[in-house]
Amino acid sequence: MGIGDNGAVGINLNDIKGRPRISLDIASNGTPGLDFYDAAGKLRATFALGPEGTPGLGLYDPSGKLRTSLDIPAPQTPGLAFYHPNGKPAWGAP
Repeated sequence: MGIGDNGAVGINLNDIKGRPRISLDIASNGTPGLDFYDAAGKLRATFALGPEGTPGLGLYDPSGKLRTSLDIPAPQTPGLAFYHPNGKPAWGAP
């Protein structure tokens, strides 16, 4: 448990080799997030709430690049997006 340089408060769970596997943080603006890392320490999934309480899910490839995102901005229509390995959007709705 600690406070990062950016003011975020968090708890990190590491595996037996000391690599991060789960991180639960509250950013300096009060938004919570839960991150999951693979055995190599790469970010693979994020669940978070935005400043207005908007829930979001991010899924990352083995290199740690965002490949899929799902956001539900209240009261708007949910958004789903897929990204190419280079980070450019491949498909999205709406």
